Amino acid sequence: MKRLVIHLSVISIAGLLATGLTGCGREEKKKFKEVLPPTPSGGSSSGTDVAKVKIKPGTGVIHGKVTYDGTPPTPDPSFPAKLKNHADSACCDAADAKPWEKTEQTWLVGPNKEVRNVLIYLNPPEGAEFEAPPATTDAVLDQPHCVYIPHVLALTPGQKLVVKNSATVNHNTKLKGDPRINEDFGATIAPGGSKTVTLKPQRRPLTASCDFHGWMQAYIWVMPHPYVAVTGEDGTYKIENVPEGELSLVAWHEGAGDGGFFYGGEAGTKITLAAGEKRQIDLKVKAK
Repeated sequence: MKRLVIHLSVISIAGLLATGLTGCGREEKKKFKEVLPPTPSGGSSSGTDVAKVKIKPGTGVIHGKVTYDGTPPTPDPSFPAKLKNHADSACCDAADAKPWEKTEQTWLVGPNKEVRNVLIYLNPPEGAEFEAPPATTDAVLDQPHCVYIPHVLALTPGQKLVVKNSATVNHNTKLKGDPRINEDFGATIAPGGSKTVTLKPQRRPLTASCDFHGWMQAYIWVMPHPYVAVTGEDGTYKIENVPEGELSLVAWHEGAGDGGFFYGGEAGTKITLAAGEKRQIDLKVKAK
């Protein structure tokens, strides 16, 4: 009888351990899948293949202008001194550098409140994805002085990122994104040199920084479709070849609230576009 009791106890303990381990494994797996973010197109980055309706390119156009809502933030008055006092001041504070290269980059607002570096993109309806031919040219991130140009860059399918150094000094570029999707990248690039990087779409932008010039930063968006634009110096944007039907428009700026998403949040604001329609959508943004 004693021997039987011991035998049953061992079985019970083994069963409990097996059950506990299995349950833990299931729970951890479930939790991991839940935190994987969706891609900008509304799909999933979990690696699960789900058949989706393909939406072909259309002939519509969405365009507009982004302006600042209220009084724009005052540029950091200490920023120019960082350029002048740096060991690379001859390059960072060079006479041929544009005025906006010598100011803090978060809010570049024009005289009529036009806002630069606002990212605008489209999301398809749930259960669908955009179909589009891949781009034929790569995207370029340059650093001719001591800020990245452009400050906000969007890659579309088929594009690789070419990081150039058109400056007269070394730059050390580091790219950091979602580690589950894109590995960190870092390289010192000599004057006149470049590095090419292949990146995958992720929900939020990768950030670019430079160890040699600590104020340098840029945002690299890797999109799963070509329906994206970044506002220029005049605050305008334009997205072409837009399909007809129900879509969502998303707008992001690094200094805005809600993680930067200021037009309907990360899901965007729904719009319906007729075939070939040209729609003007002007937006306003302000600091969080």
